[in-house]
Amino acid sequence: MAKATIYYEDERGRPFKTLDEAVASDVAAILKVGSGDTDLSLGIAKTIVAQRDAIRAALAALDSDQVAVPVAIANEAANSEES
Repeated sequence: MAKATIYYEDERGRPFKTLDEAVASDVAAILKVGSGDTDLSLGIAKTIVAQRDAIRAALAALDSDQVAVPVAIANEAANSEES
Protein backbone atom coordinates (compact mmCIF):
# COMPACT_ATOMS: atom_id res chain seq x y z
CA MET A 1 0.00 0.00 0.00
CA ALA A 2 1.28 3.46 -0.84
CA LYS A 3 2.24 5.84 1.92
CA ALA A 4 3.39 9.43 2.16
CA THR A 5 7.06 9.83 2.95
CA ILE A 6 8.95 12.83 4.20
CA TYR A 7 12.44 13.28 2.81
CA TYR A 8 14.99 16.05 2.57
CA GLU A 9 16.78 17.32 -0.51
CA ASP A 10 20.29 18.70 -0.78
CA GLU A 11 21.04 21.74 -2.93
CA ARG A 12 21.30 19.52 -6.01
CA GLY A 13 17.85 18.05 -5.42
CA ARG A 14 19.01 14.60 -4.32
CA PRO A 15 16.70 12.95 -1.74
CA PHE A 16 17.82 11.90 1.76
CA LYS A 17 15.97 10.26 4.65
CA THR A 18 17.31 12.68 7.27
CA LEU A 19 18.11 16.37 7.38
CA ASP A 20 21.62 15.60 8.66
CA GLU A 21 22.32 13.46 5.56
CA ALA A 22 21.12 16.22 3.22
CA VAL A 23 23.21 18.86 4.99
CA ALA A 24 26.23 16.54 4.98
CA SER A 25 25.80 16.16 1.23
CA ASP A 26 25.79 19.93 0.80
CA VAL A 27 28.89 20.32 2.99
CA ALA A 28 30.61 17.52 1.05
CA ALA A 29 29.92 19.40 -2.18
CA ILE A 30 31.58 22.47 -0.70
CA LEU A 31 34.59 20.47 0.52
CA LYS A 32 35.04 18.49 -2.68
CA VAL A 33 38.44 19.32 -4.11
CA GLY A 34 38.88 16.78 -6.87
CA SER A 35 36.53 14.57 -8.82
CA GLY A 36 37.64 11.46 -6.92
CA ASP A 37 37.22 12.85 -3.38
CA THR A 38 33.49 12.20 -3.01
CA ASP A 39 33.72 9.49 -0.31
CA LEU A 40 36.36 11.36 1.68
CA SER A 41 34.45 14.64 1.43
CA LEU A 42 31.21 12.98 2.54
CA GLY A 43 32.94 11.34 5.51
CA ILE A 44 34.43 14.66 6.59
CA ALA A 45 31.10 16.41 6.06
CA LYS A 46 29.27 13.85 8.22
CA THR A 47 31.83 14.43 10.99
CA ILE A 48 31.37 18.19 10.70
CA VAL A 49 27.59 17.84 10.97
CA ALA A 50 27.89 15.46 13.94
CA GLN A 51 30.41 17.70 15.74
CA ARG A 52 28.81 21.01 14.79
CA ASP A 53 28.36 22.26 18.38
CA ALA A 54 32.05 21.89 19.15
CA ILE A 55 32.95 23.41 15.77
CA ARG A 56 30.63 26.37 16.36
CA ALA A 57 32.24 26.97 19.77
CA ALA A 58 35.73 26.84 18.27
CA LEU A 59 34.79 29.23 15.47
CA ALA A 60 33.04 31.58 17.90
CA ALA A 61 36.19 31.69 19.99
CA LEU A 62 38.22 32.44 16.88
CA ASP A 63 35.84 35.21 15.83
CA SER A 64 35.93 36.80 19.28
CA ASP A 65 39.70 36.47 19.67
CA GLN A 66 39.26 34.19 22.69
CA VAL A 67 41.56 31.53 21.32
CA ALA A 68 43.96 30.45 24.04
CA VAL A 69 47.63 30.87 23.24
CA PRO A 70 49.47 27.63 24.01
CA VAL A 71 51.56 27.98 27.17
CA ALA A 72 54.76 26.77 25.48
CA ILE A 73 54.50 29.46 22.82
CA ALA A 74 53.70 32.14 25.40
CA ASN A 75 56.66 31.06 27.54
CA GLU A 76 58.96 31.00 24.53
CA ALA A 77 57.90 34.51 23.57
CA ALA A 78 58.45 35.75 27.12
CA ASN A 79 61.91 34.16 27.27
CA SER A 80 62.97 35.69 23.97
CA GLU A 81 61.91 39.15 25.15
CA GLU A 82 64.03 38.79 28.30
CA SER A 83 67.19 38.01 26.27
